[in-house]
Amino acid sequence: MDPNLIKSVKAALSAGNNDEAERLARELLDQYPDDPVALNTLGGVLAIANKYTDAVEYARRAVKAAPDNRQYHQTLLTVLTHAGLRMEALEVMEFMLQHTNPKAPEHAGLCLSYATLLYNLLRFDDSRHVFETALSVHPDDFGLHLGFAQMMNYFPDATPEQVFALHKALGDLIAPLAPATPPRFGNALDPEKKLKVAIVSPDLRGHSVVYYLEPVLEHADKSKYQYICYSTAMPQDKITERLKTYVSSWRRIPEGSAADLAAKMWTDAPDIVIDIAAHTNPPVLHLLNLRAAPIQMTWLGYPNTTGVKNCDVRLIDSITDPPGAERLATERLVRLDPCFLCIRPSPEVGPVMPAPSESGPFVFGTFNNMVKFNDRVAALWGRVLNAVPSAKFVMKNAALNEPAFREVIVRMFEKHGVSRERMEFLPRTQSVADHLNLYRKVDVALDPFPYNGTTTISEAAWMGVPTICLEGNSHVSRVGISLNAGLNLHEFNARTEDEYVQVAVKWANDLPKLHELRRAMRDRILASPHGDAPGFARRFEAALRNEWREHCAKGRT
Repeated sequence: MDPNLIKSVKAALSAGNNDEAERLARELLDQYPDDPVALNTLGGVLAIANKYTDAVEYARRAVKAAPDNRQYHQTLLTVLTHAGLRMEALEVMEFMLQHTNPKAPEHAGLCLSYATLLYNLLRFDDSRHVFETALSVHPDDFGLHLGFAQMMNYFPDATPEQVFALHKALGDLIAPLAPATPPRFGNALDPEKKLKVAIVSPDLRGHSVVYYLEPVLEHADKSKYQYICYSTAMPQDKITERLKTYVSSWRRIPEGSAADLAAKMWTDAPDIVIDIAAHTNPPVLHLLNLRAAPIQMTWLGYPNTTGVKNCDVRLIDSITDPPGAERLATERLVRLDPCFLCIRPSPEVGPVMPAPSESGPFVFGTFNNMVKFNDRVAALWGRVLNAVPSAKFVMKNAALNEPAFREVIVRMFEKHGVSRERMEFLPRTQSVADHLNLYRKVDVALDPFPYNGTTTISEAAWMGVPTICLEGNSHVSRVGISLNAGLNLHEFNARTEDEYVQVAVKWANDLPKLHELRRAMRDRILASPHGDAPGFARRFEAALRNEWREHCAKGRT
């Protein structure tokens, strides 16, 4: 094979010309129709162009033609995962692990990918076993510690203390990377000065965290607070452009290291840094560890402690984190009562539609990420559906587009007495408006546990659909009841599983009241703490001011 042909494909990719790269790769395959290099090249080009479904065929053929080539297996693994064919991806990953020396540099990363895929397929015990085994071989691997801590938020049988211990272990792992002598900042210690506040996140775009961040930025008191946003992700969109109009400065540091971020922040000299991603954006954990400002906080983007000693404050409320929750955080807890979040509904949202039970059967539903599903949830939702035998159940999530995984979910429900005929799986939608419009198919939503919904609860409410939430024993399993309280929907909170079923039966049997609630829901939200954007912004900024005053009183620099 002429190496110049491969070089021409790579050159087109480097120039960002994906169409030309695909044309050249197809020409290459035409000349060498069964060559694994040509097959893998086209598969890789299609993957880069996000044409994962098309890429699968060529990646499979490359592996079949050269079954011992690790690179081809990696390409196949990538395209299968993105094409939603995770069951097949699992088989590829298991093959790669079997042929990888545990002492090889790539072994830890492969174990992380394998364990992550397992828990996304709801095999939580298997995932935990892979993490524990891998950490026994790679005890200092940051990625494994990070992934294990994240997974345990979803693990249905984990205690809050176990989950906290893993987060603290991650913080302890990176603590020695912090400067031996803490940085000294030149910020003026004036308790009433205009505060410079840095927001750092990879999600300053069309992402669910913007629903909750935007009210703060939109209603900021610009005479007393100056906000700077640090975007650490490549994608930007029209929402990014809207956010830029609220702040004094915008810094784009895509895929930058913690040192890059810290250097930029030390130049900008914010008084307070607020992380809104935590474990979903590893460089920010390292940034907090290095300390980029006199006061460092975490809020919103991750439902647990950072575990990082140099992160000073975590913003929560008295329902998500009641007195005593301090034992589960390395940060000091600051409560934004009555609710730690406030929503700004998507401007793309349509009107509230009539409930399905106005013209047909009663319908329960969930639009949550399926990784939040587990057998305990299936058992409780099965009890709900058995208690309301005429009801239907709808589910919507991209993972359900995979037939093999959808069958796993069906079998889990069938084990608890719910037939597949009562279930409907809604298709993936292309826009936020189309997604929200599908709430017309739901009377009452059901919230999973231990990892509650957040945006799903807020969006459902805005579309007139209340969510039944079960009270848990840590932040990740108490967000639901906090949001319902903030929405003035206390009657949809349950303290026990029996009460959860009772709440569902009660509302399924009182359709006039439910339909009235649906029609009045938006007015109810706007009159609630969760919908009071100006009020929330004032509470948020008051918390920042109080922290700064305390900092000044201690004379810290």
